[in-house]
Amino acid sequence: MSKRKNSNKVINNMENLNLDIDYEKLADAIIRAQNKVASSKNDSSKLRSGMMQIFNGCMYILGVILSGTCIYKIWTNYSLNQVTLFNAIVFTILFVFMGVYFFLCQQETLKDKDSDSREHFSINVSLIALVVSLIALFKEVA
Repeated sequence: MSKRKNSNKVINNMENLNLDIDYEKLADAIIRAQNKVASSKNDSSKLRSGMMQIFNGCMYILGVILSGTCIYKIWTNYSLNQVTLFNAIVFTILFVFMGVYFFLCQQETLKDKDSDSREHFSINVSLIALVVSLIALFKEVA
């Protein structure tokens, strides 16, 4: 068997170790690096997050319109004696709360940061995919 000629030796001598760290200089360097990364974001990233913010707002507006349409349909069906008064009131209250919630969410999207609008966009796209798959599932079953 051959012996290693270039074996690495572990040196356990730590007598001359210098641990003096200037934390202010370190903090300044970290802040400069963070500012450099933040300023390097290009305009397309800001444009993309702005478009995502608009899409998120439109999704919530669509929810408000859908809630209003459902309330209208409930009371139309009530006038045709297809829905009881109790059910009409309960569903109206439910859809009013949903409409108010969607409206407040839409107002909140106007104040979102770039990272928040990206997260909300991915959640909204996932939700749309879930709804489309459920619709396709129920159409196959029915």
